[in-house]
Amino acid sequence: METLLHLYKNLDSKIWDYYDGFDAGNIAQNPFIKNPNSAVDHQQFIKDYFRLAGKKEVLQQFNTYDVLDDERAYHTNSVFLLGLLIRENTILKTKLFNEKRSKIGYPIFPFLWFLSVLFHDFGMKMEEDLANHPDLGTIDGLLHHYDIKHSLLVSMPKGINANLFGQIERYYSYRNAQGKIDHGILGGIYLYDRLVKIRRYKSLHRDTELNWHHSLEKKYALAAAAVACHNIWTKDPDKSNTSDYEGAGLHYLIRPNFGEISLENFPLLFLFGIVDTIDPIKLYMKQGKGGHLPETILDNIEISFGKRWVKFSNRAGSPLDFQHFIIQVKGLEGWIALETIEDKDRLKIIFR
Repeated sequence: METLLHLYKNLDSKIWDYYDGFDAGNIAQNPFIKNPNSAVDHQQFIKDYFRLAGKKEVLQQFNTYDVLDDERAYHTNSVFLLGLLIRENTILKTKLFNEKRSKIGYPIFPFLWFLSVLFHDFGMKMEEDLANHPDLGTIDGLLHHYDIKHSLLVSMPKGINANLFGQIERYYSYRNAQGKIDHGILGGIYLYDRLVKIRRYKSLHRDTELNWHHSLEKKYALAAAAVACHNIWTKDPDKSNTSDYEGAGLHYLIRPNFGEISLENFPLLFLFGIVDTIDPIKLYMKQGKGGHLPETILDNIEISFGKRWVKFSNRAGSPLDFQHFIIQVKGLEGWIALETIEDKDRLKIIFR
């Protein structure tokens, strides 16, 4: 088994750089290579990637929220690379957008992965700020606040769990009633609109440096739908009170009504949901005074792969309490179509 730190540092950039170098020597630098603990490097990687992809306006137009805080930047880049590793080494490589070159001139998966993962938490700073943004208390208010001209909710993206996608407006209202702005829904709706605006502007002005084909809008919708749905959680009536969901009309999200996210009904969110939830950086940096630095975390978690599984283990002498990781992963059961086999310092995730 190899540590996550070793694999992150040695991941071939061709796996994640969908333009295959953009132009020679001008590529976003893997932030885990030089100094995994540098928040500035992690933030810069995200900004560079959007800039090189011709989409820097997505971040610039998000007002004062154009930079992730330290912990979220570490987490975002870890999710980005962990998902690439799992796809590259399991059956997911053949299941998730396996075209070597698409009609738009480059591989679809790293393109979708970049759009969905690197932006997925940019709305996080707004999550607790509803009191200062009462206009974001409804979907209509959100559309007005961000001048949304191209609504994700009417985009009819393909390759998604349509039933889950149909819960977005109700779930947003439910979270507002709790005094929260759901960062996934806000981010997904904002992202789709800005991507469409950028594409149409650059296509109209004949920006030929990158590809701005109209078919990209379908891909934008898929990536944005994954962002919008990644924070929508289900409830098990045997383990928790579901009256609040029932009152909000969220009956579909109450098990067993819910159809688990799978490789068949929403493949992009299947992988995204797994790695976003289990990312060890998010888990082990959180533990108050007992939190650990990214380099320490990644150097103590080992990983191995099989055709339909991925296995994690805690290195001998590790300062990490692996039970926290096991509990986090098992929380995916019932939401994502997977099974787990656990041991004291090992955990195997099996894709169904």
